[in-house]
Amino acid sequence: MARRIKAIDFVLLAIPPVSLVSLAVAHFTIGPAMLKMFNEYGGALPPATQIALSFKSLLGVEIVGFGLVFGAAISLWQAKRSRGLVLAGLSLAVTFAASIFFLYALYLPAATSVVVPESENQPRER
Repeated sequence: MARRIKAIDFVLLAIPPVSLVSLAVAHFTIGPAMLKMFNEYGGALPPATQIALSFKSLLGVEIVGFGLVFGAAISLWQAKRSRGLVLAGLSLAVTFAASIFFLYALYLPAATSVVVPESENQPRER
């Protein structure tokens, strides 16, 4: 009987779930603190930040990512290597894109905020 799953397949199947779990951990540890900070210092959040910090978007990414990993595992188990590799690659791409979007949404408001020097912030004397 031929081996259905090779050692490299285990590596391909291990990377996306670890990435998805790290994305979820980052979302639950960094997200609330960043949301609190954004709300404290005023202004409306950009739509990208609202989407990136929402639980629904995280849940959607997690379901799609783990569904693709599960499909890849089933395909590799059934010795359909090309389909399994495509699904594993798609899962990795979804995870990578979601991570980039999460980081972009967190750092964009901080990068685009304007810091006014203290001397300009004080009222002028006449």
